[in-house]
Amino acid sequence: MRREVLALLPLLVATGCAGQLPLHPGHFIMVHEDGYPLGFVQPGAARLSGGEVNLGSPDVKLDRIGDQEFEEQDVGEILRGIDDYVQKDAAPDRPRRLVIFVHGGLNPYRNGIQRVEQFVGARGEGAKHPAIVSAHWLFVNWNSDLLGSLVDDLCCIRRGDRDVLGGLLTSPFVGAAHLAESVLLAPRAWWYQGENAVDGFVEPGGVRGDVCDVPVVEAAERPLEPEKIASYFLFYPLRALSASVIQAFGTPAWDQMKRRAALVAARIRTMTDEGTAREGAGHILFRRLGERIPREGRWRVGNDPEAEKDLEIFLVGHSMGTIVLSRLLEQFSEMPVRRIVFLGAASSLEDFEGAVVPYLRRHAAANFWGFSLSESDEAREISGLDVYERGSLLVWIDNLFERLNVPGQRTFGRAQNLRRHFSLPPGLERRIFLLRFDGRGRDDPRRHGDFDNPRIVSRILEFAAREACPGK
Repeated sequence: MRREVLALLPLLVATGCAGQLPLHPGHFIMVHEDGYPLGFVQPGAARLSGGEVNLGSPDVKLDRIGDQEFEEQDVGEILRGIDDYVQKDAAPDRPRRLVIFVHGGLNPYRNGIQRVEQFVGARGEGAKHPAIVSAHWLFVNWNSDLLGSLVDDLCCIRRGDRDVLGGLLTSPFVGAAHLAESVLLAPRAWWYQGENAVDGFVEPGGVRGDVCDVPVVEAAERPLEPEKIASYFLFYPLRALSASVIQAFGTPAWDQMKRRAALVAARIRTMTDEGTAREGAGHILFRRLGERIPREGRWRVGNDPEAEKDLEIFLVGHSMGTIVLSRLLEQFSEMPVRRIVFLGAASSLEDFEGAVVPYLRRHAAANFWGFSLSESDEAREISGLDVYERGSLLVWIDNLFERLNVPGQRTFGRAQNLRRHFSLPPGLERRIFLLRFDGRGRDDPRRHGDFDNPRIVSRILEFAAREACPGK
């Protein structure tokens, strides 16, 4: 995913985000990179809340909306949608389920709206999968695009605040420092490249006993791929040149994406002149949701304390979306949910210990499910012409972007990190399930971005609804 973005960046900048996309009000929120809520508006006209929207049109734009308007209109629409859902008859074999999905990094707003259509829209691929159709979906769409993150680092963000004047004045020096770093730290990037190459060609002999292998569907042999080996050596000089540049400029861009993820869930996004706290849009949403959940597995309809319906809540985060969820779990540790599901988590092992483990200890009915690619698939992921560093986004984070000082800062979603640096917390052995796809099955994800696919997500939801690892 990220390398296609790098390769097509000039085209994306030139063409913008043209094209009609349907809106599904009550199924998503839009969050600015500074954490405040956004809405689709037309100059001089009322806000758009339904129908189709052309994100490339000059007559339509995402613009800031007030917190009160967001809470009353957007969140109100979401709550009414859930009310309608829980009052309908549930399928006999499927409970009422609210799935809150937070996407990962390198996703501009257009991708978020497309995802809503895939899972909710009648024309979407999600309509083929019962686990998706029977659930009520809510998406937290935040701007994690690459270009905007680079611009924020170079020109806009200083000491955590948006400071355009100071950013512009210092941007030449910041850019020069990154260029110098790309030269001086190149040997470190090359060393990590070599380590990842070994990981890509050699699959570990086994996994830990507490990591479940997902049952293979229509297993197939995985023959040696000589063309990929040849490609590795043929294009290595280009990868060696690009790795240090990606490391130098990707690290601050990654920092900006983490800033954006944190502000989605911030309890205090900023303070008004009157001393009132302004919350992140995700924080506002979860605060209102929590008011409607009296206890685990129940939903209060409207303002009637006697009107309650069954509803189980799944929190699903993909890649950097798990960073957002970790912050929300810290802020709303009292809100009961049934399942926490991490897909290729870009959050750290420390994030898991600090957010998920305390939550599970507080809520005895909640379980955690974490899904990872096979170690070799994680390491050997290739896009385009194989001229950029191999490996998934998680490999890039661990090897190039994150400033690792302790093993706990490694990404939680890599099976290799779980095998080397993680042990199940005492007392939670039967409530934390770590599943690894081995990449041989017909429906196995082979790439980090596959965890966004409705077909894969549907299969994962079926696993996560269980009370034990598959086959146990």
